[in-house]
Amino acid sequence: MSEMKKKLEINSRKTMEELMLMLLNPLKPYYSKEKAFLKLGVNSAHFPDESAWIEGFSRPLWGLAPFWAGGSRDAEFEALYRKGLVAGTDPESDEYWGNCYDYDQRLVEMAAMGYTMLMAPEQIWEPLSEKEKRQAADWLGEINRNKCCDCNWRFFQIIVNIALKKCGMPYSAEVLADSLDFIEKCYVGDGWYRDGISGLPDYYVPWAMHFYGLVYAVFMKEEDPER
Repeated sequence: MSEMKKKLEINSRKTMEELMLMLLNPLKPYYSKEKAFLKLGVNSAHFPDESAWIEGFSRPLWGLAPFWAGGSRDAEFEALYRKGLVAGTDPESDEYWGNCYDYDQRLVEMAAMGYTMLMAPEQIWEPLSEKEKRQAADWLGEINRNKCCDCNWRFFQIIVNIALKKCGMPYSAEVLADSLDFIEKCYVGDGWYRDGISGLPDYYVPWAMHFYGLVYAVFMKEEDPER
């Protein structure tokens, strides 16, 4: 990282984009044949390897979505992520991501996909066929059919549901409202949240509660001006 700092004076969007691509471009050879998985090694956390491969696929989107939304382009990544999203959500595909269960890691990884649908629909959503959109929306709907942990995970339900709503796909207004009410109960005042009602107001809060709240505020300002 110190070498990167020497090469790049990080003082503009352009240099941040260059730094992001320095980190992400080396990943390109490691996506699976249909691009729905990114396999970077043989280790994972407490969840199955397949979930780790989906995590590998989804996490770069946190950088690529604002990159695309700001008008920048990388045709290879755009095609890669469209293909991967289609394959991962197609039940007939060899790389189908499968049905979820309560507290599944795959529910976490949906958030980056929903975020990208909101930020950069022209790259990852609008080029899909109607059948592909329906299949993707149905798979993302797993977040409404399974329980999320009662912490910042509830924001994943919020992000995915507003993404489905904004893209004109079926979503759960009930799950959206319930998760918003839960997040408000985590607020302790003066800008502080707990990561869950009994959680800690630790370092993770600004990475999660504050950031996801801003996403909601931007995309739902017309429908929910009070929040």
